[in-house]
Amino acid sequence: SGEKANEDLYVVKIEEPNKSLSGSEASEDQPSTEKRSLESQNNSKDSPTSCSVSETPTSPQSESTSVYKPPDLNRNITEIFGKLINIYRALGDDRRSFSYYKAIPVIEKFPTKIESVDQLKHLPGIGKSLTDHIQEIVTTGKLSKLEHFETDEKVRTISLFGEVWGIGPATALKLFERGHRTLEDLKNEESLTHAQKLGLKYF
Repeated sequence: SGEKANEDLYVVKIEEPNKSLSGSEASEDQPSTEKRSLESQNNSKDSPTSCSVSETPTSPQSESTSVYKPPDLNRNITEIFGKLINIYRALGDDRRSFSYYKAIPVIEKFPTKIESVDQLKHLPGIGKSLTDHIQEIVTTGKLSKLEHFETDEKVRTISLFGEVWGIGPATALKLFERGHRTLEDLKNEESLTHAQKLGLKYF
């Protein structure tokens, strides 16, 4: 029995290294989960797919687009019409003032230089009277009606008074008929309201 026990012990001594060896082999052949996770992370860093940068093409609609504004090629006409608007407003003639007011944006948007009234056919807001004015401006570079207004004392005075805050065309005409010709004359006018006097003071 002693030999058997010794054999058993011997066997045990022989088998234990085998168990430890198999355990060592298992640890070498089967990496731990943590080691596999680390290698997976390293592989993902070295993988070309992880380094690829996705580029999103810019949509043309996302880019801001500026609104096209045609050049004012006919400023020689629109500037004269603008002066006539102010004159007719000062004279209290809203109908004629509005006709020039409607014509200006049509002329401003015209794509080419106006050199003949034939180019204005079928344009909205351009009647015979305005067509004649445009023809004169294109031909001579000026408008006789405007020159007449600018040299007319009545028109010039009423336009000046109408620029004062609180004084409209009707009041400006009355002030002219009372003999006033300059802003200095208005300082002694007793009929002016408090608002009109303030407008004259800070003009």
